[in-house]
Amino acid sequence: MSMIARPLVCLLALMLLGSAPRALAHPQDGAHADVRITIDDTGVRFEVALNLVFLDSVCPTTRENAAAVHPVEEAHVRDALFSYFRERHPVVIDGVEVTPTLESFAVVRPEPELLPLFPRTGARGLLRVRIDLRYSAKSPPKTVSMTWAGFPPDEINAEPGQSPQPLVVEAQLTAEGQFSIIRFTHTEPVVSWTASGLRPEDRFLSVPDLPPLKPGVVRVPALSALCLLGLVGWIAVAGARKQIRRQGLALMVGGSILLVGALLARDVGSISWNRRLAEGPRLPSEIEAIAIFSPLHANIYRAFDYDNESAIYDALARSVDGDLLDELYNQIFQSLIMQEEGGAVSRVQEVRLVDASLESARADPAAGSVSFDVDARWQVDGVVYHYGHSHWRTNEYRARYTVEQSKSGWRIGATTVLEQFRVAAGQIGEDTSQRAPAPVPGEL
Repeated sequence: MSMIARPLVCLLALMLLGSAPRALAHPQDGAHADVRITIDDTGVRFEVALNLVFLDSVCPTTRENAAAVHPVEEAHVRDALFSYFRERHPVVIDGVEVTPTLESFAVVRPEPELLPLFPRTGARGLLRVRIDLRYSAKSPPKTVSMTWAGFPPDEINAEPGQSPQPLVVEAQLTAEGQFSIIRFTHTEPVVSWTASGLRPEDRFLSVPDLPPLKPGVVRVPALSALCLLGLVGWIAVAGARKQIRRQGLALMVGGSILLVGALLARDVGSISWNRRLAEGPRLPSEIEAIAIFSPLHANIYRAFDYDNESAIYDALARSVDGDLLDELYNQIFQSLIMQEEGGAVSRVQEVRLVDASLESARADPAAGSVSFDVDARWQVDGVVYHYGHSHWRTNEYRARYTVEQSKSGWRIGATTVLEQFRVAAGQIGEDTSQRAPAPVPGEL
């Protein structure tokens, strides 16, 4: 990996994936359902993983061992679970209830070394069944209504001496390139979605070009200029003859008349000449440099709204130089996939540029291009969804970016990480006032 590529790869890996390994360390020791819903042009897909505690509460099946599913029992569990979803979890697309098709079913048997994470439920909390359902649509859905029927007792969060409340089922919803967390509850079991009509590419910000200075004609009002020159000449002559005090009143009155005359005569006549410009590319002002950098920076995150390799690669190419792009794409995308297979992935919800300043700018007359360095500080809000619940966190970063002008437009060519720390963190739905009291340097 090149010396230029490595810092940006590491930085984005921390931004997108820094919290995932920690998320994998605390699954729900009770009933939990990992629900991932995708709405695309072909319809709706449900990917649902239930541990045996959840399964036995909402869809009891006869098994020889309550803490296991024997291979010969898998077909029975599959058919029972598919019937349960088909009959009790209606999905309505554009006003029509759609019958699901079964895409896949599997029993997920994690390594037994994870059993200590489930001191209450043991193997019934560890082992999961996964079912994938497809609700097909003839055209891209405009409205979708989804109903969830099963809410086991939430024994983990129950108050001592009180009956547990029904579990809140959180789900990850991905639609139109956007990621969000939705919640099904026993009092509000229906969640509705409406299409915005926006595509992922519609959310990319446009990057302004650096407009060249154009030669033109400079015009100065002739009579106004003569009045002002007369006033300046009068003051200069009086000063040279040391008569300013003696002519003070006359200067005051005459000066006032000349100033008023200059103001009133600003549209009378003009003196003009052609403005000549220096040859070669011009350097951006700080305002222009930040206006170029800001959308480039934001669009890096938008690239990961896509869900396939080719689209992510092409989207990153809008912001990142070609030499840096290959390293960035391979490292970040592969890490993202591996973490998702492990059950948790950090999804960026919002990016806020806190501060940015232009450090330096350079021109390359031979290439007819310019480049500049920006010192930027920004915050990233991310959400990690796993084991049926989600966590949010806000991280802050500071880095020095090099932005370069190329034939394809402005691109980020290099970066150096200067700072990174956690600002706040919590669980979705909790009191947001419980934010971290102070940043934790180096913690992601």
